[in-house]
Amino acid sequence: MGEARLLDPVANDRKPGTAHAFSFVINDDALLRTLAFKTDLDGAFGQMPRGFVAKGFKRKGVVGADVAFYFDKKHFIVGLIGRQVTNTAAVEGMFVPSAPYRTLDTRVVANYGRLYAGWIVEFDYAGREQSQAVVVNLTTTETRGAGYFTGFAARTDRPLASNLNASYRNQTVANHAILRASTAGVAVFTQTGGQIVVDVAGYFIGTPVTATQARAVNVIPPPPPPSPLPYVLNMPGLARTGRVLEGVGSNIVDPGNVGHWPGTGFAGERSHMVLFAHRTTGVALFRNVHLLGPGDQITITGSDGRVFHYGYFSRHITASIGADIYNVGLDAPIPSVSLVACSKTNFLPTDTRYRIVLTYTLLSVDD
Repeated sequence: MGEARLLDPVANDRKPGTAHAFSFVINDDALLRTLAFKTDLDGAFGQMPRGFVAKGFKRKGVVGADVAFYFDKKHFIVGLIGRQVTNTAAVEGMFVPSAPYRTLDTRVVANYGRLYAGWIVEFDYAGREQSQAVVVNLTTTETRGAGYFTGFAARTDRPLASNLNASYRNQTVANHAILRASTAGVAVFTQTGGQIVVDVAGYFIGTPVTATQARAVNVIPPPPPPSPLPYVLNMPGLARTGRVLEGVGSNIVDPGNVGHWPGTGFAGERSHMVLFAHRTTGVALFRNVHLLGPGDQITITGSDGRVFHYGYFSRHITASIGADIYNVGLDAPIPSVSLVACSKTNFLPTDTRYRIVLTYTLLSVDD
């Protein structure tokens, strides 16, 4: 039938009021064996509490109502994995579990919001005054790009390490972490930015390190400059794409380009931009713009790689006067862009006395 042999590497370290997991060997050539045990307050052996499973091993069965360790046919040794306090005495290094709770969510904290590159946030937790480290789940979402996050004792030197890593923009990813605490709490540094959510699961008893530095000052970076021309205009609703160049003369628009109306705004600034193209000449890029309407979106990709997403706002017919064309598009929230082409008063192609003006407002930017 084989045998089970207890190996007790911590026999001299057993204390009243604690539960231990011990190493042991199971030797059975014939069948899979199960064994579960724990130490009670006086050191006698009984069964392991429900839910205590050797991580990484296939579940084979249970002993009574308690989850057991499971082993292969031959030998296997399970090492000491920890000790849990069951009395009220605070013992250095002991873990104090808690029901998970959220201690920080930058999506709802007004003084943080979506973090920028290089920012540091701080959080506190229940029991921090008597703890040296906290057990958390770190989650980031709406990341600004690939980069790492580092948790460390607040207002102390940040270690060169990472606890959470993002691989691309707008990713959501989480990781378990044990973070050192200071008298000011715990800090999280972000390399490239994003939202941070921190859920606490408990802490380790001990003395927090002394905070020796001032609280980090997070500075909102200045907005980037306008995206330089040329652009690429994409109209998914028409399955058409065009190159945007400066000017609306025949040398620009007759070959099939979209013209940027001189003196109007640019992508990436708080202004109103006007773009013009033909409906019946050349490739007639704007021939069917009258088919665009509520729910449609367009994108403009700048030469610096930024992608600007705009949503449909309004449609008008105006005279061919420049001021009328520009002003009618100002009904949309800025930043905005108007697509302009010659049109009949019923919005169909075409009459050079009138212009169709479709205006879009900025929804988001991929930078």
